[in-house]
Amino acid sequence: MHAGRVVQMELAATGQWPESLPLPPPIRIAIERDGAFGPDDGSEAPAVRMIVRPSLDAAFALWREGMAGLQQHLRIEGDVMLAATVAELAQKLRWDWEDDLSRLLGDVAAHRVGLAVRAIPQGLGDLAARLTRMLSAGLDQGEAPIIGRGEFEFHRQDLDAMVSRVDALEAALSRGSRSVSQRRVRTG
Repeated sequence: MHAGRVVQMELAATGQWPESLPLPPPIRIAIERDGAFGPDDGSEAPAVRMIVRPSLDAAFALWREGMAGLQQHLRIEGDVMLAATVAELAQKLRWDWEDDLSRLLGDVAAHRVGLAVRAIPQGLGDLAARLTRMLSAGLDQGEAPIIGRGEFEFHRQDLDAMVSRVDALEAALSRGSRSVSQRRVRTG
């Protein structure tokens, strides 16, 4: 039904996009007769333009919810029915990045990288659990460090400086009180 039509996806310049970083060129995709996507030769105007406003919110929405998260950051111009069809397909697509990586590194290396990347969330969860157990056990026993070593050293140096000043004041007061008592003895 949409054969021969062109879809253009692009990023809009916003205040949150770094000025020193140029926007990537629009992606133009032609819909072929069999319904597959193919490259566009640039001869036809796009039937629909899908414009994403890049921001941190958009990036986090994409990370959390996938393509569905970009809906509130998306402006559509042109054929809304074609845009809805493309959006529905995009929600069902999954990028096989491991396959693309295998073309660069080889199958074995790409598989190992994939295993490592998939293990990251589990490793972070395990680390958080271990830290929580360690801190709660230390606090229960009164042995947990409240501040880090660097902060401790900073405060220890301040405390040493204050002790030196108090010692100097006490010495000065001691000398002053002896001289006062010596004057009393002479005058008395």
